[in-house]
Amino acid sequence: SSAGAVNDDVDLDAIPAAIAALEVVGWKSPGDVESRADLAGPCQELLVSLLDASVAAREASSGGRGEEDEDDVAPSPSGGAASGYSQAVVLSTLDMLARHALGPDSAPFNKTQGKKKGAESSHSGSTFDVGLVVRAVTEAEAGPAREAALALLAAVAKNDARGVMDHVLEVSAALAHRASNASDDPTAQRALEQALEAVVPAWIEGGFGVSAAAEQVVNALPNAPEHRRAPLCLALLRACPEGEGLPVVLLLLLGQLKKLEEAASASAAKRAKKAAKAAEKAGGRIAAAIADFEEDNTFAESAAWVLDL
Repeated sequence: SSAGAVNDDVDLDAIPAAIAALEVVGWKSPGDVESRADLAGPCQELLVSLLDASVAAREASSGGRGEEDEDDVAPSPSGGAASGYSQAVVLSTLDMLARHALGPDSAPFNKTQGKKKGAESSHSGSTFDVGLVVRAVTEAEAGPAREAALALLAAVAKNDARGVMDHVLEVSAALAHRASNASDDPTAQRALEQALEAVVPAWIEGGFGVSAAAEQVVNALPNAPEHRRAPLCLALLRACPEGEGLPVVLLLLLGQLKKLEEAASASAAKRAKKAAKAAEKAGGRIAAAIADFEEDNTFAESAAWVLDL
């Protein structure tokens, strides 16, 4: 009920109460919470408020210049409206609801639409707003919140292939964005790969085809650091029907070899420029040394990475 109190007019005092209530829900077994599927709507409203508050906090910290990169923003204070912890709790609750759904005919993935919210998808029977889930994948604070957003996307994809298919471009762009900013944290890497392994079958089930689904991932590879490309390819192959993925991926890689390698060079230059800018902003010899290290390692990646892969 506290979650439902947070809508367009954000009640900042209600957010800590809502988060505390969701913490209690997270500790309880499924049988201990009546009508748990009814939490999906209020939790999504709360998530919108948290993401909006996070955007406002970033704009305030950058003085309205819009220059801050989401991965460069320091975590917001614990318990605040834009807190990554608050985002993680809400996203984890939604992930739990999605994973406990038995299928498309089970709540919260049911065919009966409840009261529609402005941002809610009108094309899917799911009460989960795929567009909002995609936004969370892109905007959630780095760390547990972002990993929970990817886990939620994976759960929704397994239960609502049509909804994910309706948002194929947005989902593809969000996963490509996460791949390009992937950290070396194993948990974050695995969350991205699991999301990919769930989304690709949803695309295929939705009629996208193995080749078209694989192409979405292959086109995103140049934006990922070189050492992240092989795991993403392996996740793609695991997601494809047995025996169909490998020849398709090989044809895509070899057929677009020059284009992919030119895109990777451009992406590497962009990452080096970003590192140098961050160091300049931070100032000091240590920051400058880190920037030099990032730049050297960025351009050290093989120009022939497709054949290496």
